[in-house]
Amino acid sequence: MDKEFEIFKNGSTWLKADFHLHTKADKEFVYPGEDNSFISDYVNQLGKEEIGIAAITNHNKFDFNEYKALAKKSRKQEIYLLPGVELSVNDGAIL
Repeated sequence: MDKEFEIFKNGSTWLKADFHLHTKADKEFVYPGEDNSFISDYVNQLGKEEIGIAAITNHNKFDFNEYKALAKKSRKQEIYLLPGVELSVNDGAIL
């Protein structure tokens, strides 16, 4: 095969994505399991759902250490995890 076209050896790839995920850093998120199992359980569930790319979007809160641990574990399962944040605003509030 000509080297010029090697980048297309797999054709297109379809990924399932979820850009609205929360974690324990978000007060509205509930995790009933053991604290020391959270990272594994969370990433394993992404795998079960066949999520290939995801974003953590906690409400007004970003926990860098939690994200780093989740991202590291996700990479091992070939899941691309992005950092994000969901901002709360006062819809319709009079300024």
